[in-house]
Formats: sequence, C-alpha cells, structure tokens
Amino acid sequence: MPDAAVTEDATPGADDAPAAARAIARFVPRFARDQVAGSSTIASCLDVRLSGAILVADIAGFSALTEHKARLGQAGIEEMQNLLNRCFDRIVSTLTQGGGQICRFAGDATIAYWPAGRDPHALRTATHCAAATALRLQALIPELAQALQTPLRLRIGIGAGKLFSAVVGGHQGRWEALLGGDALQQVAATPMLESGLVVLSPPAHALVQADCHTTVLAGGGHALDAIAPAPAPRPA
Repeated sequence: MPDAAVTEDATPGADDAPAAARAIARFVPRFARDQVAGSSTIASCLDVRLSGAILVADIAGFSALTEHKARLGQAGIEEMQNLLNRCFDRIVSTLTQGGGQICRFAGDATIAYWPAGRDPHALRTATHCAAATALRLQALIPELAQALQTPLRLRIGIGAGKLFSAVVGGHQGRWEALLGGDALQQVAATPMLESGLVVLSPPAHALVQADCHTTVLAGGGHALDAIAPAPAPRPA
C-alpha cells in the first residue's frame, strides 16, 4: 500500500500545515471531508445516504516480488516500499484524473467512488466515467509490470446505485470513513473471472449499454470491451 503518512521528524509548523493537509487529503474521499467539514459533531456523520458508481480494482502479483526483496534485508524492503509507492501513485492519479474519489485500500485492492447525487442522468454519467477510467487503468498495467519487473494482474469490478457513508470509530480519537450499500454489494456479487477484465454489474451495464461494447459473462455481469469517451469528470 502507498505510504500516506507525513514522515517529517519535526512537528510541522503553521506554514507546513496546508501542504501536509493537501498531501493527506488525497487519500481521504471528498464525501468524508465534506461531511466532517459541514457537521458540528461526528454523530451527524454516522449515516449519510449517497448515490454513485463504485470501482474495485484488485491487483495481484506483488507476493513473489515482496518475498524476493525481503531476502535482501532492509535495503530490499525499502526498495519494495518505494516501488509500491510509485505503483499506487500511478493508480491513484489515474483514478482521480477520471473523477474518482479514493475510498480505501484493502490489501492490494483499491476502491474508488464517483458521486451522482439523486439525478438519474448523473448516475449514468458517473458510471460512464468509472468505466472509462477502468479501461485506462487496465492499459496502465503493462507499464507498471515493466517498472516493477514482475508480472501484474488486475481485475476491476464496477457497480452503480445507492450507497451509504458513515464516519466510524472514535477510540483514542481515531475515525474512519466507511462506504457501503447496494452498489458495492453488486461488485461483490458479480463474477470477476480471469484477470485483465473490467466487469460491469447488471445495473451498471444497464446505465451505459448504449455507449459501450461488452461481452456477457456466465453467471452474470458484462465484460467491458470498449466505451465511448466519457464526459468531463467532476474534480475528485
């Protein structure tokens, strides 16, 4: 996973705080930042209803490389950390440039969200942007594999529809943004099959089928082959 921590030994002063906040904000989804900023208490952020598209990108291939670098001692571990940071930096940049908000890193998987509000047309646009970004992400994998000098495999699932968000935790002042709901469950329920695919859930496919070419998968879902250029994304 990318290292999002500020690693300065000295406590940042007032002049450093905005830069540190901008660096950390990249890894905090906008929906969570907006909820906290617009609420007087954390309790009011416990259950907020949303709508949008969800992209789950599961990348595999790091295990063998990690084991090899670990055998080289501390120098190998540090090199592996740098390689992973560069890899996930490219992934994060591709997702955010496509309008996605980074929700979390779950192991080697990255979850991103495209907001839609309550407008059905906006949900279609959000799903279109997520699908187009997914194809760009798949196209990036050969370059990343060459940079890491190891084979990489990427599977992407996309869902669309209702969501809920919450800010949970509180122990020792630690809070975490949580996202769940139907759109995320669609991805979990859709067969991912082999690596290299972008798989649309049935609801996501229904929203963009007029603009894309897909292959129907056994067990449900549609493998995305191509899609028309996406509308200009909202800033993430």
